[in-house]
Amino acid sequence: MDRMSDNHCHPLPYDIHYDFINMKINELFIDSMTDMSNINIRNSSSCLEFLGDYAMESVELKNGDELNGKAIMRLLIDGERYEMSVNMKNGKKEGVGEILREDGTLFMRMTFVNDECEGELIKKNEYGSIVLKGRMEKGKEVGMWIEYDDYGNEIWRGFYRNGEKDLSLKEYEGMSGLWREVNERGELLSVSEYDDGLLKNGKCFEYEGGRLVRECEYKNGVMMRVLREWKGECMIEYDVNGMRVYEGGFEGDMMKGFVREGKGKEYGDDGNEFLYSTGYLNGTKDGKGRSLKSDISAINYVHVDPIKRFADGYGTDLSVFSCDCLKGIQKLEMEMAVL
Repeated sequence: MDRMSDNHCHPLPYDIHYDFINMKINELFIDSMTDMSNINIRNSSSCLEFLGDYAMESVELKNGDELNGKAIMRLLIDGERYEMSVNMKNGKKEGVGEILREDGTLFMRMTFVNDECEGELIKKNEYGSIVLKGRMEKGKEVGMWIEYDDYGNEIWRGFYRNGEKDLSLKEYEGMSGLWREVNERGELLSVSEYDDGLLKNGKCFEYEGGRLVRECEYKNGVMMRVLREWKGECMIEYDVNGMRVYEGGFEGDMMKGFVREGKGKEYGDDGNEFLYSTGYLNGTKDGKGRSLKSDISAINYVHVDPIKRFADGYGTDLSVFSCDCLKGIQKLEMEMAVL
């Protein structure tokens, strides 16, 4: 069965592989007894395998010589006749190619570069609605492909790599705009946002062995930075420069978000200088902490209101006190001993 023909409505989900147009007319000869525009194919290599059960009936080259000009290729696909038009340059397909039905409606449109299908490919039904679209690279399916029913409703999307079905995407339940990426064994690889060009763009949660390992930001399919990593029960946070700023306990999930929870350590701008350690409750410092950047050996964070209190008895020399450890604190109260 052919996944691209009109008679095959649900191509991609059923693992029916198809290779895209890479038509080479190996031997063309001109019938000198007839019009020079009529070109017969003596031997054609692998051409339109993505069409499934097809046959090429004839090729006609207009407005040019035997290697250049507009080519009209008449095809028989699953018993139905189609006509493909594409420009030929030095015997190779170049530019936009279109396959039309007998009634003149567009069946498929693609682009050729140096005889190979490159860029977007779309298939339409008899009513002009797109029922399949994806991207080609060197004659092979790559990236995300989407299939629609005749009413424009999306019914399937999945990934192809080098012409082979590799991954499947499903919308992540409860998180609009995020898609679950799984391989053919059903293993979760990522939960990510995608742009209109069907590339990862925005937030992405990556998995290994069924466990969440990192949260990243993507732009046009390229990972720009890592926001968080998870190693067992430990969460590591990074700043915009990729430097570690926190390492410790955490709470939460993708839907609710992740916050610092339990014991943790914060680090300086270089990602290595240890600033202080403390406990966290729902992302907020809570309980006694310890600073290594000053003579103040301990700080007591009282989690009762937005006011944090510097408890009595933890040092009096504030000349070396670092404000870095007070990030997020709205008010600081200190009780000074009267001598």
